[in-house]
Amino acid sequence: MNSIIVYIIFFVIMLICASLGAAIFYKKYKLKQQEFIPRIILLTLVSTIIISFFGTTYSISLLYSKDKEITSISRPNSGDGDNKISINVDSEIYSGAIDLEIQEKKMTFEEALDIFSYYRTELDTYVLNGNSSFLNVISPLCFPSNIGDENIQISWFIDRPEIIDYTGHIITENFLEDKENVEITATLSLQEHTAEVCYFITAAKAPLSAKEKLSAYINEAINNESSLHEDNIKLPTHINEVSLRFYKTKKDFPPISFCWIDDISTHIISSF
Repeated sequence: MNSIIVYIIFFVIMLICASLGAAIFYKKYKLKQQEFIPRIILLTLVSTIIISFFGTTYSISLLYSKDKEITSISRPNSGDGDNKISINVDSEIYSGAIDLEIQEKKMTFEEALDIFSYYRTELDTYVLNGNSSFLNVISPLCFPSNIGDENIQISWFIDRPEIIDYTGHIITENFLEDKENVEITATLSLQEHTAEVCYFITAAKAPLSAKEKLSAYINEAINNESSLHEDNIKLPTHINEVSLRFYKTKKDFPPISFCWIDDISTHIISSF
């Protein structure tokens, strides 16, 4: 409606200007009728073009300057956090700007479950921490407190912390058998949704290295009951058909001592 009124006003003004201009031309230059009519038509066309231009420009300015009525606003995506906006409202009791605080979108349980499933393999890798299998855990595990870009929080419960503690270390001193079973539960939390992942762990003593086995055998051999009352300790010469030789290495003291003594360390020549 405003645009139509503007067009009419501009049209009337331009017609008046065209008429005045034609009258001036006619009076000043004594134009003949065949010359006067084309001038009027030309002025009318020019007036129409000018009216259209200014009217259209004004209408566009009105369109963009006027507040656009809306019926909905966008909610921030999950993880983006809450958002504050200012919006104009028109009502019988108040008209003007008000501030709104829009909470982020909450995901459904199905959406959260999809995210939990997506990070399951990554979580398993973290927990294993280099072990080859949950059925043969011989080195410390890892229990992360969070995972993923969505910052999934994780809490842990261990049913036998005397075997595997909350730092992931295996306490072999408390083993009653060569292997011990432990159940570990991870509770994943994302917004108001939670899910549990259960790990059934078989913890085992790490196999002794050749050095550890040989050291244990030699210590047992030289500290048996029959040799504790003897002045000299006889070193074993064989173990499981593997020959053993021992020797002392010489190490010199600083020059100020002016003497040489033997270091009492022994070296095993053969491999075990």
